[in-house]
Amino acid sequence: MASVSDLIPMLWASGPLEVRKQQESPGFSAEARETLERWHQPSALEFLKRSPVNCLVVSWAAGLPEDPAQQKSLAPLVEAGRAAGLTIAGLITGRTDKRAAIQAARASGIQALVIEGEIPDCDLPVIPMAEAGSAPWASSPPAVALVGCRWPSIQGSPDPRESNDVNAAGTHMAWIDSNIHLLELARAYAPQIPIWLTFSPPRDETVTVQAYLRAVADSGMAGAQWVVSLDGKLRSGLAARSPDALNTWQEVSGALAFFSRHRAWVLYRPKAVLGVLSDFAGGNRTLGEEILNLLARRNVMFRVIPKSAADRVTLTGLRAVISMDEEPPDAAVRQRLLEFARQGGLLITRQGWAKDGSPIPGIQPARFEINAVGNGRLAVSRETSPDPFLVARDAHILLDRTNDLLRFYNTSTTIGRLTAGGGQVDLLEFVVFARRDPRDPITVWLRDPHKTARLWSLGDETPAAVNAVLELGGTAVHLPSVPIYGAVELG
Repeated sequence: MASVSDLIPMLWASGPLEVRKQQESPGFSAEARETLERWHQPSALEFLKRSPVNCLVVSWAAGLPEDPAQQKSLAPLVEAGRAAGLTIAGLITGRTDKRAAIQAARASGIQALVIEGEIPDCDLPVIPMAEAGSAPWASSPPAVALVGCRWPSIQGSPDPRESNDVNAAGTHMAWIDSNIHLLELARAYAPQIPIWLTFSPPRDETVTVQAYLRAVADSGMAGAQWVVSLDGKLRSGLAARSPDALNTWQEVSGALAFFSRHRAWVLYRPKAVLGVLSDFAGGNRTLGEEILNLLARRNVMFRVIPKSAADRVTLTGLRAVISMDEEPPDAAVRQRLLEFARQGGLLITRQGWAKDGSPIPGIQPARFEINAVGNGRLAVSRETSPDPFLVARDAHILLDRTNDLLRFYNTSTTIGRLTAGGGQVDLLEFVVFARRDPRDPITVWLRDPHKTARLWSLGDETPAAVNAVLELGGTAVHLPSVPIYGAVELG
């Protein structure tokens, strides 16, 4: 079995257990049943040859009557997969006897397990399925499969089959579904643990190849692995060896291989101007995660500060910190944050904090009471139930656009991530969520000065030099039209 950090997983839905689970969904057809049955045969593995996918996540147990038939009938597929060099991971979900399922998996040749919920003692590698804020990070699992992820897309598409390819108005901030914020949250808890993202394409809809490439890029941009999940039509086409389906799969494979070649980027450190402190649990989970999501959508470079580590996480480089949990942090952390403000930072908090400092005349927006604290500011929300959209927007306004680390021009549907590598090298990665005219270039401005810039696009074996000029105290990088994903190495 390959190291878990080297696995590129694919959800391999097949067999009687998947038939049982999917037949309860509206629109389940005879063709869908046939596809699930065909994918259960060893011959279905043929299209994976020369693909970077090296791990199949197969349905193993779900607490349903079909579990024994599923496990028995998987034997030929497991044997053929292992003979082909694939790692076979069994998926255990639902109200099942996990100990019995684990014992059966060990006897069958299953090499790893992906388990939802409580995890019994097990001598196989176990990848827990959990939310980012509640995963068992302290146990140092070999990887974590994040749940609650979204299919990367723009909401409100006139054509749901091309929800990733709509044209968006240049003056409107599109409502983008992305998983970058969850990856940043996971990295804050455990930067060295591999992250798998679990999300599937819209059910019973044809998904474009561009949409699949964005799904790969949205995951790969922060160094995660998408557990590849294909729509019914593509799965049916691959089973029938349709040329169109095989061409789509070849492009998806190329995108997966691109990120595999650039694993070193995972080690780069996020650059940030704003910190978000929370325990991301209980009543704080939705608010905290959505603030992260909306900051990412605004391209405000942020750093997650888990409340459990707030007494030791560095605040160096930050200009502002948001602390919006229902319960303020303990006294020591609170004093640390106030000292951050006194040294010139901006501290944005929820009701419940003592009103330190003194009001700043003439600067009292409707949703915050702002006090001067030393050389900085304390902004206390006036609202008992803060709206995450308004918190993210107001934080960006209070922080001031002069503190932006980057700005995109000629595109309003692009999410970027800025990281620092070794030496003087920075890396800007971005995903474009709207279909663009190939004649439309993109310009990005970065606050830090750089002399050189090289652009990587999906599939590139080598980067292309692009124009970088000093402008407004920073660097303006002029890019060609980038349809899906770009990575700019800045020197």
